[in-house]
Amino acid sequence: MDIFKYSKSRTLLFLAVSAMVLFQSCVYEREETPLKIAFVRSSDIYTMNDDGTDVKQLTFTADNGQPSWSPDGKTIAFHSTRYDGTALNIYLIDSDGKNLRQMTYNSSSNYAKYPTWMPNGNLVYCRSISSVYTFVITDIKGNVLKTASGSSAPFDITVSPDSEYIAFSYGANAIGMVKISDDTTTVLTGSGSNQGSHWGKDIDKLYYFNGSVIYYVSYTEPLTVYTFCDLGTTITGFAFSADEKYIYYSSSGYIYKIDTETFSTTQLTSTGTDSAPCVQGRPI
Repeated sequence: MDIFKYSKSRTLLFLAVSAMVLFQSCVYEREETPLKIAFVRSSDIYTMNDDGTDVKQLTFTADNGQPSWSPDGKTIAFHSTRYDGTALNIYLIDSDGKNLRQMTYNSSSNYAKYPTWMPNGNLVYCRSISSVYTFVITDIKGNVLKTASGSSAPFDITVSPDSEYIAFSYGANAIGMVKISDDTTTVLTGSGSNQGSHWGKDIDKLYYFNGSVIYYVSYTEPLTVYTFCDLGTTITGFAFSADEKYIYYSSSGYIYKIDTETFSTTQLTSTGTDSAPCVQGRPI
């Protein structure tokens, strides 16, 4: 027997088996970390896998809403009345439900709500002090970095991918945006139940919904509104996956997932009390 050839063959066999084990380990690891969805059930924040499994409750007291994932997918921002039972304030919680911390301390008729994230990990929310509305940008520790003028009771705020603009719904459900650097405000749509603004991967596409239809507006001149899709049912909130292949939306207390290429739809929840879906790593 040629000992050298035998030893070489055993070495090659060992390397091949090791490579297969490593590959299977990587696949297994990916399968163990599915995409997560945060959402509101009744008045608490929950998470689940994007196929509707592994539902976990993160909050257990007060009125909680508007969850938003940090860009790194590790933290969820939300607003809650837990501080004094009345005023909304901003809180952060780790995605596993641990490390709850309070970011703002408003009381009475003042509030901080509708948190969302900037691409660099800073936080943006709407603040109302004596009915004066302001967009506030803070770091993860709550230090105020900048403010921008708000409109009339803005809600559903979102930040552009280049961090230049904050878009929002306001007033009689119109869509507007403010340039962070100079407070210049642009009206993007007329009033009439337009809400739920979300920026797409393409910075020129700002999505929103009205009834059952998701639209997007191109804010380059001239301003143009396009129909993206009609979901066929009145929706109360929606969010895209990072690659924009899927839309997760709430309707009549249930959360659904729709493939934007085939438009096949999967119902993810069944309690009838669910809303405000938000995709891990994709701030609203």
